[in-house]
Amino acid sequence: MEYRVKWQMSFFADSPKEAAEKALKVQRNPNSIATYFTVESHQAIYNVDLLHDEIVKKVEKSDCKHEWLEEDDMTLACAKCGSLKLF
Repeated sequence: MEYRVKWQMSFFADSPKEAAEKALKVQRNPNSIATYFTVESHQAIYNVDLLHDEIVKKVEKSDCKHEWLEEDDMTLACAKCGSLKLF
């Protein structure tokens, strides 16, 4: 099965490159506690906490009552399940 894995963290930086470098440094640190991921399959979205060995199903995509937000000029993304709608 194919999964989309998202890891998100905010950084203060002087450029996009510096922000990406800071994120990469955190990801590669073996003592990092940045171990929380959102994992999406075709059926559902899960929150996965590797530090505490927990997997929590966030939503079944088929059951979602979509709340569409503009992702960019041609894409809407559901705030609840992450589904995308192109237009």
